[in-house]
Amino acid sequence: MLGIFKRCAIVTAAAFVLCVGTLCENGICQDKEVKVLKKGDETTATYVKNSTCPVSEDDIVTGEAVMVEYDGKIYNLCCDACVKHFKKFPDKFAKKANQGLF
Repeated sequence: MLGIFKRCAIVTAAAFVLCVGTLCENGICQDKEVKVLKKGDETTATYVKNSTCPVSEDDIVTGEAVMVEYDGKIYNLCCDACVKHFKKFPDKFAKKANQGLF
């Protein structure tokens, strides 16, 4: 009888680890902050200078970009609506911007 409980405990633990790993890969358990930068904000982050929004894949209009800081880098987004999506999945969109995958 004890063998069944041990196996159930092991299966449950393995499922939990797999589930948490999947959530983190999909950007649900983020420990890094996404900060929206305002004009005049000081930062030591590296400016990526992406000319295409990694969320909408639209061109960035000069002077209208929304800049966000994430994981030591500054990314351009085309609008405030894209900030919401970037905050949900920052690793995904940061990777797209860094690699120019549009």
